[in-house]
Amino acid sequence: MRRFPVNFPMKRIPFFLVIGLFLINPGEGPAQQTGNKAEQTQTKENTATPSGPVVHDVSILHVFLPQVLTIYVGDSVRWTNNHGIEHNVKSEAKTGEGVSVFVSGQLMPNNTYITQFNKPGVYEYVCAVHPAMNGIIIVKPRP
Repeated sequence: MRRFPVNFPMKRIPFFLVIGLFLINPGEGPAQQTGNKAEQTQTKENTATPSGPVVHDVSILHVFLPQVLTIYVGDSVRWTNNHGIEHNVKSEAKTGEGVSVFVSGQLMPNNTYITQFNKPGVYEYVCAVHPAMNGIIIVKPRP
């Protein structure tokens, strides 16, 4: 049984979209760390507008989960290394001095890193140890 036509361009489907098909769980609020990794979604966006800053969780496995996270100015993101190997979190954006906007340092298994986002924008980041691992934080002005 074929699911795709023979000439379907499988090479063009990004890896994270394939993984996302197995991880989608719509209808939840901000990313929550749970015991079941399969319940986490690839992309999270706030549907409520909390009155104050919120801490959002990103799980580090062989990918960042969620890979894309939308938050508000003043909110924080906490990355937790749930993988059995070392990772880190490094912003692709640089300051005027050429320094990354945020860098976690090495995160051993079960270690966390948290940072607050005080300016709206799109913040792309990677694991410098594993450059194919990447994520995006979208920071919107608080309504």
